[in-house]
Amino acid sequence: MEDVTKYPSLALRGRTFYLRAPVPLDIQQTFKRAEVWKSLRTQDRKRLLIDSDRGARRWWRCSRPMDAIRRASWNPPLAELSDAQLQLIEDAHFVHLLVEDEDILR
Repeated sequence: MEDVTKYPSLALRGRTFYLRAPVPLDIQQTFKRAEVWKSLRTQDRKRLLIDSDRGARRWWRCSRPMDAIRRASWNPPLAELSDAQLQLIEDAHFVHLLVEDEDILR
């Protein structure tokens, strides 16, 4: 039988197994948590390992509110780039070319 400790997203609280879902850094402040815990509603280790669908469904339910926060804070693409933005892109490309040339010469 596989050991649950091999699965870092699983945790045992008391006798019940839980799913631990990390909250991505970019939305932690809005979500007000670093991790979400959801009960897998089982105490049976065998059943948990056999029924991997149970964890997948719970993971999906954990990720929905995080996805909603991301969609709400999404900014549409710019219609135009400013001169300053174009200059930054040009400078970054020039540095990339210099590094690439350096790599070729080595």
